[in-house]
Amino acid sequence: MIETGQVKSVHTTGRKQPKRELTALLVTLLLVMISVEYLARAMHDRRMATLRVEQGVRNAILIAHSPDSRQVLFAGNSLVFDDLSEAQLQRGLNPGFVVHAAGVPGSTYDDWQVGLPALFARGSQPDIVVFSISPSQFIRPSETTPLPVSMLWRLRDIFAYRHDRSLDLTQFTELFLEHYSTFYSLRNTVRIYVRKFIPGYEALVYTWTGSHAGPVTPRPAAETIDAERLAKLAAECRPRRQFILLISPTNQVEDQQLESALKAAAEGLGIAVIEPISERQWPLTKFREDHYHLTPDAADEFSALVAADLRQKLADVNQLASGQ
Repeated sequence: MIETGQVKSVHTTGRKQPKRELTALLVTLLLVMISVEYLARAMHDRRMATLRVEQGVRNAILIAHSPDSRQVLFAGNSLVFDDLSEAQLQRGLNPGFVVHAAGVPGSTYDDWQVGLPALFARGSQPDIVVFSISPSQFIRPSETTPLPVSMLWRLRDIFAYRHDRSLDLTQFTELFLEHYSTFYSLRNTVRIYVRKFIPGYEALVYTWTGSHAGPVTPRPAAETIDAERLAKLAAECRPRRQFILLISPTNQVEDQQLESALKAAAEGLGIAVIEPISERQWPLTKFREDHYHLTPDAADEFSALVAADLRQKLADVNQLASGQ
C-alpha cells in the first residue's frame, strides 16, 4: 500500500522532469546560437573583401569637414566597390579634394535611402555625394540587404522603415537581427562569395540570363519612379551637400533601355549626372568574366574619366554660382 506522502512525492517528481528537460533544451539552444555567432564572427574577421567593404563604410562615417579641401563621398553598390579606384579618383581630382569610397556590393536604393541620412546623423560631413547604382536597380521593388542595415542604420531607422513600408513581424524581426547579429548580417555576403569560389558559376549565370533583357518598365513609369527616388536622396543631402548621380557601364541590355529615363529624371530635378561611358559602349574585353563588372585596368580607366567629368561638373556649378 502506497501512503499519501509517497504519492505526492511521485507527482512532484513527474512535474519537475518536463521543466528540467525544457530548461536543458533552452540552454542547449542558447549555446548553439552563441557558437554560431562566434563562428560567424571568426569567419567574418578572415574575409578580406568583407573587411574592405566595412572599412569603406567606417571611413565614410568619419568624414570631417575641412576648410582646406572638399570631401567627396562615392556611395553605392558593387559599381562603386568593384568598378571605381579610389586612388585613381584621387589622382584625377586636384589636391583641393579628398576622395572617400563606400561601396557595398548588393546594396539597394532602400539601403541608401535610409543609410545616407543615418550616415550623416552619425557625424559624416562630406561636401559632395556621388551616388551610383544601375538604372535597373534604381526601379526595383523595395528591399534591403544586411550589411548596410547592420553598419549604417540605427534602431530608430528600423522602426521608421517598418512603419513606412508596412512590414510584417517576420520582416521586422529579420531587420532587427541583421542589425545586431554578425551571423544574420553576413548571410548574403556568404552567399555572394561562396558563388565566387565555384569556378565559372558567375559566367554561366550571365550566359543564361545576360543575353536578353527581362520585362522592362515602360519609360514614363520608370522616369516617375526614378524622379521620386532621386528626389528623396537629393533631399537628404541638401542643403549642406551636393548630390551627383553617376551612371556606370554594366553591359546589360536592360540598363541600356532604362538609362535615358534615369538621366531625364535627374536632369528634371536639377541633379548633375556623370556618365563618361554609356551602357554597352565598351567591348566585352573591358569586363570581367561575369560580363558586368569592369576589369581592374578598365576600372582605373573609368575612374580617371569619372574624375575628369566630376571636375568639369563642379567647375560649371561654380561658374554658374559666381555668375549669379
